[in-house]
Amino acid sequence: MRQVKGKGKADTKTKEVGVQVLGVNHRITTPKYRFQLLQTEPVSDRVKGVTLKVAIYQGNDPVTNIEKVTFDSTSENMDQRTKQVVLVLEDRQYDKKTKYTLRLRDAESDIEQSTVDVIIDRAFSDDF
Repeated sequence: MRQVKGKGKADTKTKEVGVQVLGVNHRITTPKYRFQLLQTEPVSDRVKGVTLKVAIYQGNDPVTNIEKVTFDSTSENMDQRTKQVVLVLEDRQYDKKTKYTLRLRDAESDIEQSTVDVIIDRAFSDDF
């Protein structure tokens, strides 16, 4: 963590909570996939809640439903700040070599908060 000169405890700027996608190497093999999202800190005087739009994209096009998830827990307990979001893939062909991305976007500003690469590896009958 780096210190910014001239900014001390008197700085009362608020920021939004951080949200992290739990797990690594997300490989989707079923039509529905559950992601665990962690609100990294409790909401407080200086940290405000956030509502995110969550979906998997190929380029700029969503390939799943877009779920809105609000992170506004004031709990110190990490388990109580974890939310699950279930995304359902569109019924179409997927190529496991294609780059797909889970995106978390601010529901109000549409600013991307974070992205995670995912692999969609659906076995179809024409693979044999």
